[in-house]
Amino acid sequence: MRFTPRSLLTLLLVLVLVLAACQPATPVATVTPRPTEAEPEPTTVAAADAPTEEATDALVAVPTEVEEATEEAAETDAADSTETPVVEPTDEATEDSGVSPLGAEETREAMAELTEEARATEEAMATEAATPTEEATITEEPTEEASPTAEASPEVTREAVAEATAEATTETADARRTIADIAEQDGQFTILLSAVEAAGLTSVLTAGEPLTVFAPTDEAFEALLETLGITADELLAREDLADILMYHLIGAEIPADTLQALLSRQTDDTLTLETLLEGQSIDITAGDDDGLMINGTATVVLADVHADNGVIHVIDQVLLPPSDE
Repeated sequence: MRFTPRSLLTLLLVLVLVLAACQPATPVATVTPRPTEAEPEPTTVAAADAPTEEATDALVAVPTEVEEATEEAAETDAADSTETPVVEPTDEATEDSGVSPLGAEETREAMAELTEEARATEEAMATEAATPTEEATITEEPTEEASPTAEASPEVTREAVAEATAEATTETADARRTIADIAEQDGQFTILLSAVEAAGLTSVLTAGEPLTVFAPTDEAFEALLETLGITADELLAREDLADILMYHLIGAEIPADTLQALLSRQTDDTLTLETLLEGQSIDITAGDDDGLMINGTATVVLADVHADNGVIHVIDQVLLPPSDE
């Protein structure tokens, strides 16, 4: 077959069109748009919203938990306060506040009870104070430098301790004084000591048995002499002189703070104590400035002058037994 140039050109054009039709279409940017950055935002926002909601729930739950904890603490405090024992006055304290005077033995028992209470309080305080110290002591270890010093000369250390002990013993022996010794060295109890000697009671003030002496001063005796209209010699010659002096003595050592504690237990604000004068007692009440008064007339002007065999409370008036007043 013969082809003309025109037919060949036509055939070539047809082939080009056929080939063009067989080729895949070239993607056009406008036909298939790329995914934009805004499309994943819903997912991101959704993912962010979840933690926010959880955090909000947690923040809401916190006050609720705090309120619950507060309510539990309040209930616990209320329970504790409900269970706290109420200290009721004991029968023993009621008996102390009776009209009958406290004898020497009863006074010692009451003083022992007060001492035991004070000792328990001191032990509790000492335990609390010692706890940190013990922990610190456990954590501390002795240094190597301190060891040679501690082991330097044990013989010298024992000698030093022996000498110090001997000195302390000597000083203690020198410091031992009876009630009579203190009254004599003080200088304001000359009439009292003369009366004690005249009544034959010196051994009572020097014996080892504990005493409490309400000691009138010379001024107190001079006021009594003026009131009675007698002289000192006439006073020392009285038959009831021993009774007057025994009326100033209690058969137990009672410091002022113990008197105050015993007095605070009395419902009638009066502490009655038996004296060494048989069948006679004295009444102790509160005075001015937390002081003490005896029988409503004599005032304790100086308390707690301690001796080896008791304690002296200085008073400004002489006490007379009821039969002598």
